[in-house]
Amino acid sequence: MLPEIMLTIQVMLPEDHPADAPVFLAGTINQWQPNNDRYRLTLDPVLGAHVLELPNPPHELLYKFTRGSWATEEVSGQGQPVENRSWAEGQDAPVRYDEVAAWRDTTWQMETSLDEMSVFVWHEALWMPQLNRSRRIWVCLPPDYADSDRRYPVIYMHDAQNLFLNAPTPSEKWRVARTLNQLLAQTGWGCIVIGIEHGNEHRLAEYSPVPHPTHGGGEGYGYLNFLIDTLKPLTDSTFRTLSGATDTAMIGSSMGGLISVYAALLHGDVFGKVAAFSPSLWWSDDVYTVAASAPYNFVHKLVLLGGKPESETMLPDLLALYYTLIDNGYFEHHIQVNFYRDGAHREWFWGRELERTLRWLFSDAMPLMADEPFANIDKTAHEIRLLRPFIKADLLNGYGKVIYTLDGNAGRIIPLRKHWRGLFALQCLLPNQRIELKKIML
Repeated sequence: MLPEIMLTIQVMLPEDHPADAPVFLAGTINQWQPNNDRYRLTLDPVLGAHVLELPNPPHELLYKFTRGSWATEEVSGQGQPVENRSWAEGQDAPVRYDEVAAWRDTTWQMETSLDEMSVFVWHEALWMPQLNRSRRIWVCLPPDYADSDRRYPVIYMHDAQNLFLNAPTPSEKWRVARTLNQLLAQTGWGCIVIGIEHGNEHRLAEYSPVPHPTHGGGEGYGYLNFLIDTLKPLTDSTFRTLSGATDTAMIGSSMGGLISVYAALLHGDVFGKVAAFSPSLWWSDDVYTVAASAPYNFVHKLVLLGGKPESETMLPDLLALYYTLIDNGYFEHHIQVNFYRDGAHREWFWGRELERTLRWLFSDAMPLMADEPFANIDKTAHEIRLLRPFIKADLLNGYGKVIYTLDGNAGRIIPLRKHWRGLFALQCLLPNQRIELKKIML
């Protein structure tokens, strides 16, 4: 029998630690549960420290300290998130001496830490057998996760380095946790977000199902299989999730938006709600071929988002995909195209549109944002009447060509020719810089 290994953890707490408040270890040893009594530390009055003994610990351990929830996790003296603590058998001594500088809820907190109160690294290096490499995985839990027994829908998001403010990268952030915390406060709706970091030099390959003649790639199907066969079952077995397709979403931007479109087309039975922000549809015409021929295994809801400054082809590409799906028999009310005059290929734009997107994707569970209709089509009078103030309105034919333009200062009626037949689109720029799109069948 192998001798028992005992890891002893001793931690000194800040001076303002609330009297009699419990202290827990949350880490890879207990699926990052912030209030598991098995990992509750006890005060040693002789040492003046809180102590936890772990017999036969895992070979590698990542952990943090909490007072029972992620709202009370340890932070730096300035209120900033701290890196996960680590211990490795054979590399570190069997006794750990740690010190907590401050608790999140009892010290001055910067705005960034308030945003990220429920975000942490779940796996430093989760093995991806489909691609023979590993990847860091983040989790964002609802603030009320530890205090309830409810189950939550799950959103899988790519490019995790850019999602959360405490992700250690210099790029802009979506501020995902802030949006989710606001939604929970406003509507009572909460969800779990699983953030998958991109693979750096593997990013283009993993987010592209087919190769590009210049950029290469083509590992996208393996990446999707990793999400479906490895990550999702692990998520559903670890956290309290609602695992059905209508409670499972995917959101990605740029190349992450492209792979999200493929997930929507081919795996709607797994990811029932998908949002593709500024998808890189330029990568290959294969996406349109799949959209035109994919069997009816389509997502319950799909959001396509873009901005005019991104490229001259962004709107035509989004509309081409939209019309291809409609021609393939997909329902119009399952697809939403949002296009903005000020929308950039940047995280601030995608983060700004996250709340509106979630409200539509999960409208069955929370109220939609109030939006009045902006146009009424009167087929008897052969006209379109604009109902709200606008800057400019364009009527496009089925090929995306503008056939009529109306300035907001020149009236609110677009005349329709009696012989016009088929599919048209109304594109209307509103004063808030949002571009509304509406399909019109004449």
